[in-house]
Amino acid sequence: MLPKAQQAKILKSLSDQELEALEYDWLTWGRENQLPPPGNWRVWLLLAGRGFGKTRTGAEWIRHQVNRHKRRRVALVAPAAADVRDVMVEGESGILAISPEWERPRATATTYSAED
Repeated sequence: MLPKAQQAKILKSLSDQELEALEYDWLTWGRENQLPPPGNWRVWLLLAGRGFGKTRTGAEWIRHQVNRHKRRRVALVAPAAADVRDVMVEGESGILAISPEWERPRATATTYSAED
């Protein structure tokens, strides 16, 4: 990590637009264990306790896949159908909350729950 004085100097050099973009950069703010593992894989299991940031990590991953890799179909899985909407999409760490207005993901999301 850079010394605070050097951090402040870098931040002062950024435009308002760059500062706003930095605010939404998960690679900058996410902890190392919240970032996707390296390699070619199809399933990423986040098995962690309360407060780890599983919802935020998943929302950031979906946003990245849709906006950077042009994925157009995603699956959202939760214990109950209402959890998908209330937590994963509209919650405080959900997809809508963590996405800047100019870069909301546009994809078809299929929801799955234990209720089905």
